[in-house]
Amino acid sequence: MNYGERLPHPALRPFVRACWSLSGGGGAMGAQPILPDGCTELVVHRGRPFRLFAGAMEERQAPLLFVGQMRRPVLLAPDGAAEAIGIRFHPHGAFALLGVPQHGLADAIPAGEGLGLPWLTAALRRAQEAPSAAAGLALLERALLARVGRSTRDARVEAAVALVGRHGGAVSVEATAARAGTSARHLERLFREWVGVGPKTLARVARFQAAAARLLRAPELPLARLSADSGYFDQSHMVRDFLALGGASPDQMRRGLGQMTAAMLRGADD
Repeated sequence: MNYGERLPHPALRPFVRACWSLSGGGGAMGAQPILPDGCTELVVHRGRPFRLFAGAMEERQAPLLFVGQMRRPVLLAPDGAAEAIGIRFHPHGAFALLGVPQHGLADAIPAGEGLGLPWLTAALRRAQEAPSAAAGLALLERALLARVGRSTRDARVEAAVALVGRHGGAVSVEATAARAGTSARHLERLFREWVGVGPKTLARVARFQAAAARLLRAPELPLARLSADSGYFDQSHMVRDFLALGGASPDQMRRGLGQMTAAMLRGADD
């Protein structure tokens, strides 16, 4: 499974964290968890869409889709050779560029057409039909660049999101609100629309991502050291977050991650 990321066009960087592509598979590959990362995404399946598992339910993903803020892992399995491309937004970036309130999209993966944006649906379809993954990503970037002049910005949200990212989630809601120049209650309301989850949840996911990425880099690291360095109260606190957000304990994760899971986690860390 080949996974790669690159930076977006400079004008998109306030809104978009990365452009990515994924290809390969073809052999037998079981369901693998895609971990919450605090971001939202546009995804275009240029090959056969993945199978998605939720409990006893199994369904095939839409070819064109939007991934809202996730608070639990999603189990996906390639079905034959895979080729997908995506735009990964900063936590506030999708609302800024698309203008779609995010609170109704948390823990949801609707079809791209379901966002009700004809210009976006057309761009996703063009990207799906492009002659290559690189050409498809370029088409998506071009469509988003056309929206930059009509984008919405909020300095309070951007300051809060930046602080959470800078500290790997190890920051309190009160400190985040103070840095943003607003109250904790008002920041919660802003995050509901812009991010889809509250600042406490975003920080929790960021802390988990940072800890999981470090565990992938250094699987021999003692868990007590990892929990302390990551800002957890203690090791049991970290274990609870790993189980809730990643579906596995730290010990289970360091014994081995699926190829697709590890590639995306490594890409997010890079």
